[in-house]
Amino acid sequence: MDAPRPVYGYVSCARTLNPTAVRLLAAWGISVGRVPVDSLQTTCMCRDRDYAMTKRPAVSLIVITRDEEALIGQCIESARSFCDELLVVDSLSTDRTVEIAKGLGALVFEQEFTNYVRQKQIALDHATSEWVLLLDADEQATYELGREIERTLSASDSADGYRIQRVL
Repeated sequence: MDAPRPVYGYVSCARTLNPTAVRLLAAWGISVGRVPVDSLQTTCMCRDRDYAMTKRPAVSLIVITRDEEALIGQCIESARSFCDELLVVDSLSTDRTVEIAKGLGALVFEQEFTNYVRQKQIALDHATSEWVLLLDADEQATYELGREIERTLSASDSADGYRIQRVL
């Protein structure tokens, strides 16, 4: 089976994965689940195959933070136009990170940091959309990436997952 074509953008992303998606991603050499996925250079977006494609599926943005007041606003703003839900799991920041995220409409869940994988899982557990895009607080989705995601997810032949190449 062929890996999906890369989508242009400066992001990394993940999704609550069903067993089929886990097998598919493993075939592409992508580690998923309760393993250290933060070391990946490219990660993925996935959806369940059974989703009814009546319109573009919803996308949840998730961001893991701690003391990111200088960057969180730009990160969230970059994805607001194409993400239907904005979620932040904050590791008890001592700056204005939570205030800024909430001010931009994000739902913020404060959780003491244990490890990055656990923080991601907490965010995934709260995500309600069919697709999830995970950005680090110091990353931004380009306008072109947002439009490409909308076009790709609206297509009737969309795949179970996509790698999104980071542009540094």
